[in-house]
Amino acid sequence: MATVGLALCAAPAGAEVRIVAGDGVVKVGDVRCGASPCTLRAPSRVRMGIGGEGFRVRALVPRHLAAHARAAVRIKLGARAVKALSGATARVGVRIVVRAGGD
Repeated sequence: MATVGLALCAAPAGAEVRIVAGDGVVKVGDVRCGASPCTLRAPSRVRMGIGGEGFRVRALVPRHLAAHARAAVRIKLGARAVKALSGATARVGVRIVVRAGGD
């Protein structure tokens, strides 16, 4: 599970600054596959804390990856979450299960 700091403007020391696209999608990390194709499993929605308030956001993770491929792990924020994130920091964790062999 990876926890990433998010911010639109300034971020505390050590946090990574991420840009929120106009549609509310933010890339929060990468997943790599080994020598054989992989199947990825992740929850469709995860909880995200923004300024002490909790939001449910969509986790966008591909289901299949080719051998030696890399895929972006993204989240899609709703309008309320994007508004709350303006000038604030956030934390989100996405648990991903990677199975080799494409099973």
